[in-house]
Amino acid sequence: MKNAKNLMMMLALVMTVMVSSCDEKANEDIAPQEQAEDTGNTNNSRLRMVGSDTYDTSNMDEWSEVTIADLPQSAQDHLTANYADIALEEGYRTDTGEFVILLENDMVVVFNTDGAVIIEFDLSQFFDDDDHDDDDEDFDEVPLDSLPQAIKDYVAANYAGATIEEAYQCPDNDHYIVFLDNDIALEFDGQGNFVGVFEEDDDDDDDWEDGLEEIAADSLPQAIKDYLAANYAGIAIEEAAFDTVEELYYVLLENDLIIVFDKDGNFVEELNEDDWEDDDDDGEDDEWEDDYEEVNPNDLPQAIKDYV
Repeated sequence: MKNAKNLMMMLALVMTVMVSSCDEKANEDIAPQEQAEDTGNTNNSRLRMVGSDTYDTSNMDEWSEVTIADLPQSAQDHLTANYADIALEEGYRTDTGEFVILLENDMVVVFNTDGAVIIEFDLSQFFDDDDHDDDDEDFDEVPLDSLPQAIKDYVAANYAGATIEEAYQCPDNDHYIVFLDNDIALEFDGQGNFVGVFEEDDDDDDDWEDGLEEIAADSLPQAIKDYLAANYAGIAIEEAAFDTVEELYYVLLENDLIIVFDKDGNFVEELNEDDWEDDDDDGEDDEWEDDYEEVNPNDLPQAIKDYV
């Protein structure tokens, strides 16, 4: 009986030692992880992707967060003048006293302690195209101030009052796609020459044939507006569209006439809406025989033009 009692006491002692050892082991396993959570990098800012050649963000752990109100007045004035209505995404003051501001349009502006601009750059250049939700994933966004002057001049001359919001460049052919604040996108070649209106696929253009993209009347090139004012004074525009294949503008007036212009705004021809509706997509022209081919009015013999 005495031996049995001693055996039970020994078993209890062994169990106590085992439990104590397991607890110590568990604490050893957990401690490093807790240490990492306390002192590790918890800031997942996209600014960490910036290359050191542009601006060194490797020491972000030492930065403190700030708001626009914390900036020097000159820095606030710069943001108001150049980035009006664009909200702050992140703001920091570095360990050296500089202010790093990330806006919601991916622009980064760095100010010195006095509020003077040190550098401005587009954060999106440091991310793959897959990181963006834009439909033009094969295009690279470019800073607006780096656009060819020819593009800026074209927009100013043909879309007075419109502002360029974004610009992209296709790496395959160097073409630029410029998005205006009136929901119109224009395409230019690598030298800045106008190519045509760039429109995303849209199934809402029920009043036009396939391949025609409806556009706002006030976004038509100025040359078209001038022609209509001179030749169709007092007749309002009901709808306007751009043929992305043929690169032609179609303007439907309230008197059922459709005026056609080329991509530069030059007059091409005048059509009647009834004739347009009779032209089906299957190639059947109800008012013409199958063995007739349509010709451009400019190619008619001069005698016909004189007679008309």
